[in-house]
This record gives sequence, structure tokens and C-alpha cells, in this order.
Amino acid sequence: MTRVATRGSRRFQVTFTKRKNGLMKKAMELSVLCDCDIALVIFNSHNKLFQYSSKDVDSILAKYSKVCHEPHEKRNNQDVRPTPTLFASPTPDCTNTHANRTATLIRAL
Repeated sequence: MTRVATRGSRRFQVTFTKRKNGLMKKAMELSVLCDCDIALVIFNSHNKLFQYSSKDVDSILAKYSKVCHEPHEKRNNQDVRPTPTLFASPTPDCTNTHANRTATLIRAL
């Protein structure tokens, strides 16, 4: 996984906004579908705070403070493994036509 673009660029901001909105939507869906308490806190590269919480964020953080001895599951950026790419990016001497993509997909299976 690599950074999208230069920090502060239009592409970087658009990507951040889309992914932030998608993450908040998923957090809301998880909260509603699975009846769980969620507090999501995001600081962007300019230290602006964005948050989502399924109920009062202070009550969720108080609950976290009481139970935070050993989480059931804990992850960070070092735990992220890159996902394998099914389609190779085209090289200058060949185009990634539908036939090439289909052949690549079949070989991957």
C-alpha cells in the first residue's frame, strides 16, 4: 500500500474525504447491524478532528478506559499485509486488454 499523492494536493484531499466517508458509513452500519458501540476518531494531516460515535462518545471512551487492560483484538499499521493484485499493471510494450486480464485472472485461480 502506498501513499496516494502529495499531501495537500487536490487528489490527496479527495481520496481522504471519500475514504473517511466510507469508513464512517461502515462504522454506522456495523453499529446498527450488530448492535455495538463504536467511537471513531480521525485526525487528518492538518490535525482537524473528525469523529463518529454510535452514542455519546464520552460514555464509549469511559467504557474503553475501564476495560482497556487487554483488548480482545488489537491491530496497527504493521499488521496490514498487502493484498495480492490479480491484474498486473500494463507495461509500455503491451496493453492490458480484456483477453489479457481474463488470462491473468484464470492463472490466478
